[in-house]
Amino acid sequence: MMPMWLLDDGPLGWLALALDASWDWPSSTLHVVGHVASSAGRDRSGRRAKLLSMAPKGGAPSIQVHEIPVPSPAADMVFSHLRPDSSDTDEDLGEHESIALCALVEPQAIFVAADKKAAFLAMAELGGARVATPFDCWASLKDNLLISPAQFSTLCERTVKESGLPGLPRRFKPNAVT
Repeated sequence: MMPMWLLDDGPLGWLALALDASWDWPSSTLHVVGHVASSAGRDRSGRRAKLLSMAPKGGAPSIQVHEIPVPSPAADMVFSHLRPDSSDTDEDLGEHESIALCALVEPQAIFVAADKKAAFLAMAELGGARVATPFDCWASLKDNLLISPAQFSTLCERTVKESGLPGLPRRFKPNAVT
């Protein structure tokens, strides 16, 4: 059974770049909040929209979109606690919605963040066990045979390149001594 991976905008975009027409994932394999899903409209390639619309035959989408209802405790957390002074801008809104969703609506969800600021805020609010790197999500997709080892490598390479990390974390390297 896969964890409930809740992707931030960066990881969703990197996954969209690797989109493969052969992918046939079960419904609700991955999750995003509404603000992150809306980024598909800004993607000129159309790959995010294709990824978000991917679904098994006759099933719900493979990537489930979660909306934060207003009013709700999660919306209150977003606008009163996480961003009390930035309600007139959308900057980091997807990250804040994701953290609130994990904290108050989906207690089993793990927030997948690549942005250091978002990851640190999420760890402070959710605890370290509820925040993961994209590498962890990619490994889960590979281990559940939803992506190939080659696709896993491609996703890891892109994640390293886009995140500014010095390289693939040692724990994901074959035959790494830990």
